[in-house]
Amino acid sequence: MCPSRNTIYTLLWTMTVVALSFLFTGCDRTSDVEKGSLTGKVILVNDTDDPSLDPVDFSGVTVALYPLAILDTTIVRINNTFPDTGIQISQMTEFDHRLQNPMAITSTGADGKFLIKKIPVGAYNVVFLKEGWSIKYLFSVGIVQNDLVDVSENQIKPAVYFSGYVSESVTFKADKVYIVTGTTSFIAPVTIESGTQIYVSPDESIRFHENMQISGGTGANLYWKMGSAHNLYTNSATVIDSNLYFTALSMYAGNINLNHGLIRHVRDGVNFFSNGSSASMMDIKHFSSGFSFNNCGGSATRISARYGSLKAIQILSPTDSLTVSHSILYKTHDGISAYTAGRALITDNYFHINYNAIRAENNNGTISHNEFNLNQFDINLYSSSYTISNNNFYYTKDTTIAPRGFVLVSRNNFYRTGKYFVSIRKLGGTVFSWVYANVDAKYNYWAVADIDLYIYDALDNAQFPEYPCPFSVIYLPKLNTKNPFAGIRR
Repeated sequence: MCPSRNTIYTLLWTMTVVALSFLFTGCDRTSDVEKGSLTGKVILVNDTDDPSLDPVDFSGVTVALYPLAILDTTIVRINNTFPDTGIQISQMTEFDHRLQNPMAITSTGADGKFLIKKIPVGAYNVVFLKEGWSIKYLFSVGIVQNDLVDVSENQIKPAVYFSGYVSESVTFKADKVYIVTGTTSFIAPVTIESGTQIYVSPDESIRFHENMQISGGTGANLYWKMGSAHNLYTNSATVIDSNLYFTALSMYAGNINLNHGLIRHVRDGVNFFSNGSSASMMDIKHFSSGFSFNNCGGSATRISARYGSLKAIQILSPTDSLTVSHSILYKTHDGISAYTAGRALITDNYFHINYNAIRAENNNGTISHNEFNLNQFDINLYSSSYTISNNNFYYTKDTTIAPRGFVLVSRNNFYRTGKYFVSIRKLGGTVFSWVYANVDAKYNYWAVADIDLYIYDALDNAQFPEYPCPFSVIYLPKLNTKNPFAGIRR
């Protein structure tokens, strides 16, 4: 017996309704399953002697959920290839809540508890903010599908404010925020614990005149941080441009070892004024000038200097020496600048996308075992004498080496240049060469068929008869295969 026409219509209608229901609601059900929730508690703890800061309750703490900071893939590649050069970037080094908009936000209740629902599955940075209190970050918190993630109990303590002269010893403690509202001079010994955050108001400075000790940390407290205090308690994206930078961090005591610090948004940078100074495992980002050694020698080891409009590392001492090693100089005007300086030892560094990777004037030294890539000029020398050996020059946008003085160039790998590998010609004036003798550039590897096309010396006099250059770059004998020992040593 065949079904009736009405039965068939009813069956078709039912199937259509089911199909449409799945089409329009199925995705919503799936997306609901692929979400989770976040809960926890924030406790306000008054660790000062000021009873006015005793909390009545724990309400009013902003809890903001942010997407992870995007890591620069170039720096990640350098970190992976040369893990002992510069510092390893991570959410800890890259995330600043002021530079992003939160994707979810709530506030704590009187008991300090909070709850954020319907969060897409993934990893996020969580920020706790309350005006006048310390700021706490939880990095890479994972939201699990159809689950409630509990970040447990988190304490935040009152922020501490400084301005003027501080004559007593100070310890900058981990997990606390310190705000410098006016230029401040510490004239007693100071200890900085890793994990502390120090923020300096725009156009103000912080100065340490006595001994400074850095107390190392691990995990989430691996680094201490110092940056501009602009819009510190905002919960929406802001721009911190150069007119909002703090002025400088300056140290006047001798034998300072500044280490495991993150410096952000500073104009005149980190300044050393006494011998025996050193910087190691430091990361400076968004600056005009970076690390300066003023009338003193010292060392800079495992420095990352990124996004600088002027000089990343500079030595300004006519007699003392500076060693720069295992550092990353990235997107600055001058990576290393040695002006009227003593001897510089520049070794095992990575120079990438700078205008001048190295600019030296009236000094001498050694440049060896470095990696140069995509700089406008790799090595610009002015009245300086250097030995340049065992470096990799991958690609120079303009000129790789422009010597002005005595230079020995040996055992390097020259791969590609936009203009010249070595240029010793000067056009104009009464002297038409930058050097005082032939340049010894023997025993290098040149990855080009006709080297003369990339050397600018006396062989080019026919092109400029009115500007004869008396000297040549002597490049024979040359290496027929690349030097495997060139570049950063691992």
